[in-house]
Amino acid sequence: MSDETTTQLAPDTLPETDDDFRRDIIEGLSAPYRRVPSKHLYDHRGAELFERICELPEYYPTRTEMGIMSTKLGEIAEAVGEHARVVEYGSGASTKTRMLLDRLESPSVYHPVDISRRQLVETARALDGEFPELDVRPCHGDFNERLELDSEAPDDGRTIAYFPGSTMGNLPVDDAEGLLRRTRDLVGRDGAFLIGIDLVKDVEVMEKAYDDAAGVTAAFNLNLLDRLRSELGAEVDTQAFRFQSGWNPARSAIESRLVATRPTGIVIDKHRFDFAEGDFIHTEDSRKFDLEHFLPHAERCGFAEARIWTDPKDWFAIILLESAA
Repeated sequence: MSDETTTQLAPDTLPETDDDFRRDIIEGLSAPYRRVPSKHLYDHRGAELFERICELPEYYPTRTEMGIMSTKLGEIAEAVGEHARVVEYGSGASTKTRMLLDRLESPSVYHPVDISRRQLVETARALDGEFPELDVRPCHGDFNERLELDSEAPDDGRTIAYFPGSTMGNLPVDDAEGLLRRTRDLVGRDGAFLIGIDLVKDVEVMEKAYDDAAGVTAAFNLNLLDRLRSELGAEVDTQAFRFQSGWNPARSAIESRLVATRPTGIVIDKHRFDFAEGDFIHTEDSRKFDLEHFLPHAERCGFAEARIWTDPKDWFAIILLESAA
């Protein structure tokens, strides 16, 4: 786990390069089990493709979570309380956040945190115009790193970390635990963590959500190879890989991969990585949870269960975790 700090940046001063991308790719492809952090799927093109994924008929998580919010948002806002400082992990286009901010009672500050610089800037500017009385302060970086924010929760409000979309399921187990513990430190004794988690359900439903008929999810993952070529100057035959995903019950996760369809290689700087047919790069996990295991784990990380909202099928849950005293 990196101990680098993600800091608040004004939109016009966001840096133009990302050495972490080069480092993570070379380290990931050098490992015996080749994998790359899923955060690197979310450049501007990847972020756009993910927004399209969220609109697909097979992709139930967004639709289901939005359904819960549409019926329970008043209860959620009341539980959050007035004058909250909201810190959102992986803000993206902030579609769900708009719904939340619109219902909260006089939120004080909104810190969107995202790895995609361009989308972060565009979204922050849009929200600044839509919520003129709200102090919008974008933070470019990785929410898996320690956050230092230049704002404080007002005396009559508290800090709420917001993590919708079940992105928690994309994190390795150790990173997820680290995020829970850092979030507890970030929000403090009076704060809370509002989080969405995708629940275990029928395998066919889950697998179709991550391998849609239109091929948008495949394009989303394969876009990583285009990033290697355009941003790192890599030599890579993008046509030599195909997308593959499937359910692994032992890990309670949908696993996504880029699989070599023939012998090929990727060259980055002085590094060459050879692939035989069938060799793969692990690009993303989408872990699914059950409440009986998730809630005790959150409690061990410093939270106490407060409220749970689910859909009629119990496919998805929105949970407000209060900081334990």
